[in-house]
Amino acid sequence: MKGFMKKGAVIIAAGMLMTGCGDSLKVLTESEEAIIVNYSAGTVAKFNKHQQDGLTVIAQKEDAENDEDVTSQDEQKEEQQNPEDVQEENTTADTTQTEANQTAQTVESLSQVLEIPGVEIQYTGQYEVNSNYPQLNPPKEGYTYFVMNFTITNTGTENVDCNITDKSPVFAVSLNGGSSYKNEFTILPNDLYTYEGNLAPGVNAETVLVFQVPEADAANITSIQLQAQVNDVIANIAL
Repeated sequence: MKGFMKKGAVIIAAGMLMTGCGDSLKVLTESEEAIIVNYSAGTVAKFNKHQQDGLTVIAQKEDAENDEDVTSQDEQKEEQQNPEDVQEENTTADTTQTEANQTAQTVESLSQVLEIPGVEIQYTGQYEVNSNYPQLNPPKEGYTYFVMNFTITNTGTENVDCNITDKSPVFAVSLNGGSSYKNEFTILPNDLYTYEGNLAPGVNAETVLVFQVPEADAANITSIQLQAQVNDVIANIAL
């Protein structure tokens, strides 16, 4: 098509130059020849029924074809992603999470959670509420210390190395059925959370767990709920 247009333009230009009353041919410069060729090409294209709008139509057609290809690919992806498959995947994920929760073993005492052979760990039934506890910085504003007392007893006939630190336990307390608060990490030598010691048969060790709780929760304590966890073993103890 481009060759036809160019040839037609040259013929028209030659015809225009050859008309006249016997005048000699005029030699055109390159710029003049380019002007005539461009003008003639536009004229030929204007009356060419097989060409609507030049290169613009071709580009639009190519873009449309590309859009159709993209749409077709998207439709194929949607067809491949069956809603039933998506629902099955979600169900599988929920089932896996439920099974993970069910694998946690629930026990009834601290001794069973910490699981040190020949050692029994019990809450003494005594606690202390005080914002000024020895060797501890003051609690944050609006909070106070809630300190629980525990006894570690060697119930066996041989010495026992009692190393609770290696167990990496997690303790949390809830007062009056409210929110739970994890225990504080302290440098107290009798902190149950970091206790290490060798106990002879029948010997007791007095230990504590320290929590920061809201002053409002500790003002009138009606119930205490202690949770202890080591790996997948959990104890929820109402005290």
